[in-house]
Amino acid sequence: MKKFFAIAAGLIVLAIVVGRMRYLNSPMREIERSKAAVAAAKSWHFHRVRHFPGLPSDIYDVDTLCPSFQHTIAASESNPLVHEWIGYGGRTYVYNEGRWTTGGGTQAQIDANASGTVSVIECRTGPIGADGTSSSYEGILEGEVKPGSEREVEGESCRDYDVMVPTPHDPVNKEYQFTICINETDHLPRQTRHTNPSYPEADVSTYTKWNVMQEPQLPPEIPK
Repeated sequence: MKKFFAIAAGLIVLAIVVGRMRYLNSPMREIERSKAAVAAAKSWHFHRVRHFPGLPSDIYDVDTLCPSFQHTIAASESNPLVHEWIGYGGRTYVYNEGRWTTGGGTQAQIDANASGTVSVIECRTGPIGADGTSSSYEGILEGEVKPGSEREVEGESCRDYDVMVPTPHDPVNKEYQFTICINETDHLPRQTRHTNPSYPEADVSTYTKWNVMQEPQLPPEIPK
């Protein structure tokens, strides 16, 4: 009888260890690690290309330094005109005709920045899910995740994860599908990709320079 209980106890311990190992190496565990890594990140560069049927693609480049600096450059493949602006300290500055001018800011934004409250929305919600090519980590954790192959993005390795997030309130698509490529060393995403069935090409968001920027990169016209 004692031998039977010893074997049973051993099997239970083995099952717990195996279950724990499977959990630690599961796709969802990597998503949890990535969520924590992004929440701790203070700066990053974001590059996105979006496609539209019958229209030129638009391109966004955004540098973010939390909590209150964001520099955006927006362009179109068919238009040489480039729009550039900086959000800093609750105010918006626009580059126009060779110089920076203030676009002002709401008093609530200015007061929030003065009190130390986060004024860049991606610093509060995280860039994943706000990029137009992915869902939030909360959504991912409620969906299905399948690991894919490893590849390189901007010279850095990452592993693709195919994600399916249920969207029951969407009248057309009952699930949102996209791919997130996560670096397995720092657990930070390097790219998200989403293909709209009605569009000819995938929309792609690329993330680089995680935690590289330490101070806001401001032109001389904008006071720190």
